[in-house]
Amino acid sequence: MDDLDRTQKIERMTRNVQTIPLVCSWCKKIYRLEKHEYEHNKMTGVSHGICPECLQKQDDLLK
Repeated sequence: MDDLDRTQKIERMTRNVQTIPLVCSWCKKIYRLEKHEYEHNKMTGVSHGICPECLQKQDDLLK
């Protein structure tokens, strides 16, 4: 096994699937969980967006 094969094997072993919560930036509730593949030693955590309820409220304000 050469160095490239070894490196690729290590990369495959260190990849994982993590569930990341999506947090509404408006009401702060967790509105969905998504599975993401991440590599070991890479920063992952929480992702922000807007939940369907807050999106509807914002949409109503624009009408």
